[in-house]
Amino acid sequence: MVATLQNQLANQQRLAVMGEMIGTIAHEIRNPLGSIELFASLLGTSIQDDTERQTLAKQITTVVRSLDQVLSNLLVMTKNPAPNIRGVSLDSMVHDVIMMGMHVIRERSISVREDLQTSPRMVCVDEPLLKQALLNLVLNAIQASPENGVVEISSRWAPIDSSPQGLPGKKADMLGREAVVLSVRDFGCGIREEDQERMFEPFFSKRRGGSGLGLAIVRQIMDVHQGWVEWTSTPGEGTTMTLWVPQGLAQK
Repeated sequence: MVATLQNQLANQQRLAVMGEMIGTIAHEIRNPLGSIELFASLLGTSIQDDTERQTLAKQITTVVRSLDQVLSNLLVMTKNPAPNIRGVSLDSMVHDVIMMGMHVIRERSISVREDLQTSPRMVCVDEPLLKQALLNLVLNAIQASPENGVVEISSRWAPIDSSPQGLPGKKADMLGREAVVLSVRDFGCGIREEDQERMFEPFFSKRRGGSGLGLAIVRQIMDVHQGWVEWTSTPGEGTTMTLWVPQGLAQK
C-alpha cells in the first residue's frame, strides 16, 4: 500500500514537471508563430512602401531564427547525443557562430571582439554541438549587453590542472591533459548571486522572453565532451562564461 502511494506520488510529480515543460515549450513556440502570422498578414496588405516591406521581411526572418534556436535547444536536450569527435578549425567555428547571431548583433549594434589563440592547430570536438553551446553563450551575452555594447570571444590552450575554479571531482583523472578554453564575456547587467545557483536549470530564466534552455544545453554539451563550464559574474559589471573542452577524446 505504501509503495503504491509512493508510486502514485512520483507519477504525479513527473506529470507536474512534464506539464510545466510542455506549457513553457508551447509558450516559446506560440509567441514567435503569432509574430510570423502578424508580419505575414501585414505583408499581404496593400503596402506600397518597399522599405516597410523589407522591414517586415527582416522581422519575419528574425522571428524564424529565434524559433529555430528554441527548437535546436529542445532537440539537443531530448536526444542525449553521443559525440561525433573530429578535428576542426576553432577560428572557423567561431566565425560561423558570429554569422549565425549576426541578426541580433546588428539589431543591438553590438561590437564583437575576438582573441583566438588556438590557431593553427585543430581542435577535436563535436562541431555542431559545440557551435550550439557557443551560440547560446553569445546570444546570452548580447541580450545582457546594453545597446552599442561589446562582447568578447577568446580561446586558448591550457593544461587542465590550471583551471582557476578547481577541477570538478569527476575530472580528477584528466590531470595533465590539455584543454581548449573558450570564453565569452559581456559588460552588461551581470547575474545576481542567488540566480547563479539556478542558472543551469532547464526553463529557469530571469530575462523576459527567455526560454531558460540556453545554459542547460551548454552544460549538457560540455558533459558530452567530458568538459565543464566556469563563470565569473558581477552585477552591473558583466559576466564571463568559460568552456573547458578536454582534448584526447576518441576521434572519428
